[in-house]
Amino acid sequence: MARSGPFAGRAGAILGGAVLALTPAAVAPVRAADLEADWFFAPDRSELGGYVEGEMRFFPSEPLAGFQHETDGSLALRPEFLFDWGDYSLRFVPFGRIDVHDENRTHADIRELLLTVRGDDWDARFGVGKVFWGVTEGRRVVDIINQTDLVEDPDGREKLGQPMANLALYRDWGTLNLYVLPGFRERTFPAREGRLRTTPRPTNDRAAIYESALEEWNVDVAARWQQTFDDLDVAVSYFHGTTRDPTFSLGFEGAEPVLIPRYDIINQGGLELQYAFGSTLLKGEAFVREGQGDVYAALDVGFEHTLTGVFETAADVGLIGEYLYESRDCCVEDGRIFFNPQQDDILFGARVAFNDEANSSMLATMMIDLENGSKALRLEASRRLGEATRIELEGGAFIDIAPDDPLFTLRRDSYLQLKFQFYF
Repeated sequence: MARSGPFAGRAGAILGGAVLALTPAAVAPVRAADLEADWFFAPDRSELGGYVEGEMRFFPSEPLAGFQHETDGSLALRPEFLFDWGDYSLRFVPFGRIDVHDENRTHADIRELLLTVRGDDWDARFGVGKVFWGVTEGRRVVDIINQTDLVEDPDGREKLGQPMANLALYRDWGTLNLYVLPGFRERTFPAREGRLRTTPRPTNDRAAIYESALEEWNVDVAARWQQTFDDLDVAVSYFHGTTRDPTFSLGFEGAEPVLIPRYDIINQGGLELQYAFGSTLLKGEAFVREGQGDVYAALDVGFEHTLTGVFETAADVGLIGEYLYESRDCCVEDGRIFFNPQQDDILFGARVAFNDEANSSMLATMMIDLENGSKALRLEASRRLGEATRIELEGGAFIDIAPDDPLFTLRRDSYLQLKFQFYF
């Protein structure tokens, strides 16, 4: 069973810390009458939803390691509970998966357990939440609040729940979000038998190294201001705390070489821009980071142009083009090992919304390394089957991967993934 981080065994301590860490002055004290049983058990609105999921992965090529497998299967459950009392609401989203081969992919997590208090021009949130920053399709460089759940999605888009206290202020000069993040979540990695292993060797997260003496109990802080000026959306962010993106050192687990994650304290400043004119969006995001060796920067800039009613149908097609850059050279610096394949790359893609009753959609992208010619293709497609069932098809292909490319470890891991989700 994968270790799910400090929160899993100490939820009460982290939630308590989150509530105490940031109490906005605008929030009135809770009165005893507000805590009466009738108030709590009779919300104005309550909802139960979610889905059960069956998933199969197929790998057409033989694995690099003989103990890996050519197919994999798993079952997942993601219920959602919502209770609303007017100015207060509580949202609870647990998640769990059982995998046939990858023991680290058999895991459970609280994606959200968030109490929201709403005022006239502010919101306060306490508990475990998910926050998304960014505007681009490729790398989403500024997105840093939540830790990546790499065993769920090898592309890094799935996130673990993050203990937090968040105050949002809505003013004429923009929206300001302040965060206190008491409790760090370690990144998940595939186990020894898992495929789409994104590092060249297995990781030993039990030996993780922290710069902070408090280790996973270091309290992180973040802030983000955003504003719209006519057709231009701007966001500026700052983060101080334990990096979600580890570097590695080489170690041994018995006689087997393994990678040991290292989590440094970083400062990161981020910028997001999105400008709309007609059917075209120009967008970009970038950060500057210190704390992991030399100061470095990364960016993802590009466009998305939408064609409506293509071929006299109801379908809309979005054409995507982006450039991705990082100033660090791959893959060793000051004894730290790191893996980022998007250091000088371009991305082309198309997003199709069929606008039919089944809510069918498709996204296809290709990433090309401008230095060595390595190519990574990704396909996502989904549609409803009836009222309560959804089918999703996902695929990835790794073509002409150069030996010096961080994706070289995935050169035989092209895959096709099929999901059936049953909603309730």
